Order: sequence, then structure tokens, then C-alpha cells
Amino acid sequence: MVLADLAAVASGAFVGAISGAEAHAAGWGDFESRSSEASSGRSGQPTAAEGEGLPDEDARGVAGGIRFTPSREPAFSGGDQGPLHAFEEDLFPVSDDWWLGQRCRAPADRWMGAAGAYSRWAKSFLGGGGASLTGFSARLDAVLGSDGSTMEDIGQRIMAGGFFSRKEVAVLGLTAGILFAGCYCASQKKIKTKVQGILNCDSLTGLSTLEKFKEECAAHLEEESGHAHAIIQFDISKFKIINDKFGFATGDKLLQTCGAALQSNLTDSEICARCFADQFAALVQYDGLDALKSRVRHIIGIMEQWRAASNLPGRIDIHCGVYIFEGDSESVHDIQQALDLAGYALQAAKRQGKSRLVVYDESMRKVSLLHQDLEGGICAALEKGELQVWFQPKVDMLTNAIIGSEALVRWYHPTRGLLLPGVFMPLFERSGDVLQVDFCIFEQVCNALRHWQKSGIDVSTVSCNFSSQHLERPEFSRKLVEIASRYNIAHGLLEVEITESTMLRNPEAANIQIRQLKSLGFRTTIDDFGSGYSSLGLLQLFAADVIKFDRSFLKRNISGERAQIVLGNMITLTRQLGMSAICEGVETEEQANILMRHGCYSAQGFYYARPMPAREFGKMLKIGKVFPRTV
Repeated sequence: MVLADLAAVASGAFVGAISGAEAHAAGWGDFESRSSEASSGRSGQPTAAEGEGLPDEDARGVAGGIRFTPSREPAFSGGDQGPLHAFEEDLFPVSDDWWLGQRCRAPADRWMGAAGAYSRWAKSFLGGGGASLTGFSARLDAVLGSDGSTMEDIGQRIMAGGFFSRKEVAVLGLTAGILFAGCYCASQKKIKTKVQGILNCDSLTGLSTLEKFKEECAAHLEEESGHAHAIIQFDISKFKIINDKFGFATGDKLLQTCGAALQSNLTDSEICARCFADQFAALVQYDGLDALKSRVRHIIGIMEQWRAASNLPGRIDIHCGVYIFEGDSESVHDIQQALDLAGYALQAAKRQGKSRLVVYDESMRKVSLLHQDLEGGICAALEKGELQVWFQPKVDMLTNAIIGSEALVRWYHPTRGLLLPGVFMPLFERSGDVLQVDFCIFEQVCNALRHWQKSGIDVSTVSCNFSSQHLERPEFSRKLVEIASRYNIAHGLLEVEITESTMLRNPEAANIQIRQLKSLGFRTTIDDFGSGYSSLGLLQLFAADVIKFDRSFLKRNISGERAQIVLGNMITLTRQLGMSAICEGVETEEQANILMRHGCYSAQGFYYARPMPAREFGKMLKIGKVFPRTV
């Protein structure tokens, strides 16, 4: 008898046959009660021992049996499209040590379709719950054989509406339970397979998910341990801005383009994934840094083609962090560690701006661990006054007189001592606390100016640095007015420095803020001028009071003829536009002389004075001048 027939016998016909009246007339309900009592030992009769066979029929025998009426719609159909057909195909041709074709434990008693003695007998009959359905029909025939019945006979009697003995009914119940359990297991397996597929594949890009990527990497490296490999983490620069400005549909298309570009640049043995948001990862065979950079440039080129075709302004930059390891490395199996180390390099690439590929070195890990240690103290630094203002003088190079100063922040960390802003300011930027830091330092500047004025010291303009995040907040200038008024400081003594990169990022907002600040009497400075690629355009767009030339001007062979021509013309152009020029980063007498020769007489740098605490700078203000280094 085929399994589809067993299903028809044991499910639809069996379940659909018994009405409440027929079951009661046949003594079925009474029998269930007696079976339960027997299994619990409360009936006073001996319990059916496991493996002793089915409970005996009652005195009525076959005459007291049950009539079955064929169901019009059996629960399990033998048709090609029925669930049992798939179940039989997928699960039955397996070894005997599987339970219904599944590597899983046998079903609990509730799946067996009977209670008490029936459940114990079923487990014994099926070899302790570990056998499959191999030869199942023959086994049932052997049990029924004492009455001369077979499952084939039972099937024919069901279709004819015949009567059945108690033993036959029990076997039918057992069969229905086992088949139901098997179909249940099969459906769960299919669901699990589908869910696993969803979990392993990113629905947007079609790439592997991070967890699947790590599994595939570990397996691949196990096989290819003789080659050098690299783990790369990719990040799309300013992806959030693209999402916000052009919509999620455009952002999704960008992610899909990046995923496709990445996939198209891999060989069959290389692996890639979308980790989360706009971050991707890849495991590639490492054939040298130049070859790796070439592949990354090709990916960026594909994305640039898409950007141009989509009429998006600007350009798309990709940051890449790379960790390279040899095939014999002990860390080859620790994919998560490799991803973490590539992540350190990725953070370093982000700090460098634009499209960058950075290979991991140990210093990056140390910086990252330092950042992790410092992050927990951000709130305490603000609350406990650990952030303090320092001042670096601005000097008239002709007389060495102090003509102003720049306010700089220092962190007096309770365990790590004095920290420079390059170490901790990126943390405040990421946490969103940079706004509080800027206003905290600005308030300390106002407090220091008030103290010096009360002490009879002649004060000069102090410039303060502000994050680009302030430009997007209309209340920025109002907040500065409020703080300055609290300390009764004239606005003309306060200068707002905005970096060139900040202005280029959002020129419209920067221009609005500069005009607003100037109308309120504050001075404005374009900081780091010349560090980017659009410096001349800034001079035309923004009417600031001061242009501060970036220290990079002095690092580019300032003694060369071409460099001096560029510098001289920039200084002249600044003056012609009605702005003052000052150069930062002056470290030698030669640099100072070159600047003065080209008409720049204001400077700031270590040659004249290093940054110092407010108390020391107050003493210097009393003198009114600096004494340049003689060495």
C-alpha cells in the first residue's frame, strides 16, 4: 500500500467518519477514558507495558466496532499537487536512522494521535522513535496480521463504509498521528529553508548578509589558506545627504548600483556582502596594493556613470578600509576580527575625506581603542568642566605685537591627562555634543575677556572655531549674542571662524550665517583657506572679514618661485577684496620673511608662540608682544 493510500485511510476517512453519536455508541469515548486511566495507574487494572502490543478489544468485539464513512475532502490527498505528494518525494527515500526523513527527535506524544498505552506502543513499534517510514506499511500489516487484516483490506472497507475492530481503529489512529507529524516536520523544514534564505540574502542588493558573509569567508579561507587575501570595508560618503535630498528611491538605487559594481569586480572565488545601511564588505585575493586600488577605482567609475546618468550633482566618494592577511596567519579564521581591523582603516579613510583607500596598521587600532575609552567620559567632560580654553597669539610680524588670538580647546582627562582636540573632537562630532563644546569654549572666552578687562589689560579680538552643524541652525547667532551679553563683551572682540570645507559643504547656509553675524557686529574668518580645490570661488562668494591661509601653503616648498607667485597673488587678491590676510602654521624665520615680502604681515604659529592656558596668555597680554624663537 502506497503512502498516499495510507494517508487517505488514516486521515480524511478516519477523521471525517466519526460523529459524536457514533463514537459514543461505539464506546470510543469510554475506551479513551479507560486507556488514560490505565496509563496513569488509577484504574486498578495492570497498565499496558511498553512494547506489549495494543490494548485488548472490549467484549463487544467487531460487532461493537466503528463504521467509517469516506470523507469527501481527505486531509491528505494522493494527488500530484497534494502536500503528501511533496512529503513523500522529499523525505521518504532516506536512511532508517532518521525520523520521518528529518534529522530531529521523534515527535512528542501529542503528535501520535493517541494517549497513554497507544503512545508507548507506537514508540516501541517504531524502534524507540528513531525509525523512518521505511517498510511502514509492512510493519502495520504484521501488527494486524493476527486478525487476518492488512492495510489494503482496511482501505477497501473504508471506501465501502465497513466496520472495524478496536485494534484496527487504534492502528488507524496511530497512522494518522505519524503521518501528521511527518507532514508537520516537512512543512517546518520548508519554512525554515525559506526563512534562512531571507536571513542570508540582502533583499535590496541581492548580496549576502553580514552573517552569511562571515560563514562563507571562513569556509573559503579554510580551502585557500595558501594565498594572501584582503578584507575590504566600503562606505559611501554622505549617503544620508543623498537619501534626504533626493529621496529613498534614489538612495536605494545607489545601493543597488554599488552592490552590482562590487559584484561585477569579483572573481568566482571572491565574496562580497552588504553589511548594513551604506556599508559593504568583500573578501578578495590580494595581488598587491596597486591592483587593489585599480579595482576600487573601477567600482567608483561605475557609480560615477550612474550618478551622471541620474543627473545628480557633485560626485560620489567611496571610503575603503583594508586589512591584509597572509594565508598562514593565525587570524585567518577570525573573520570578525579582520572586519574590525578593516573598520579601523575605514574610519581613518573617512577622516581623510573624499575617496580614499587606507590599509590597516596598528596605530589605527590604538586610536580606535583610545576613542572607545574616551567615549564614556564625554558627558562628564562637559559637566565637570574638564574642557578648558587655551589661547594662541596672532602676531604683527613687523613689530611682534599681539593683535589677537585663537581660542583652542583642551581636555584635562582624569586618567589620560591633557588631550589635544585632534584626539577627542571627532568623538564629540559623532555624538552630537560638539555644539555644546563650541558654546562652552565661547563662554569661557567671554569670561576670560571680562576678567582681563576688569584687570586693566588691553584685550584684542579672539577667534573661536565652530562646527559645521551650527550653520544649519538659525538660532546660532542668537545664542552667541546671548552669551556675549551675559558677560558684557562687545561683539567686535569676538570672531567666528568657519572652515573652507564647511563653507563648500553648504555654501548657501554659510553665506546666510556670515551675513547675519556681520550684521550683529561679530567678525568672521574663513579658516584653512587653500586646503581645498575651490578657494578662489570662496573669495567671490563670501564677504568675510579675514582670510586665514592654511598651513599647507607653507609646507609646499614655500621658497620655490612658482609657490611664491601663487601665494603673493592670493594675498594681493585678498586685500583688493577688502579682507585681511593672516597665515597660520608659521614655524621658521624664513617662512615669516617670505610672507612679509609678499605683503602678509599677520601670522600665527609655533615660531611666535605655542597655545597656552588662559592664565599664561593673560600675562602675555600685559606685555603686549611675543618674542620669536631664536633657534
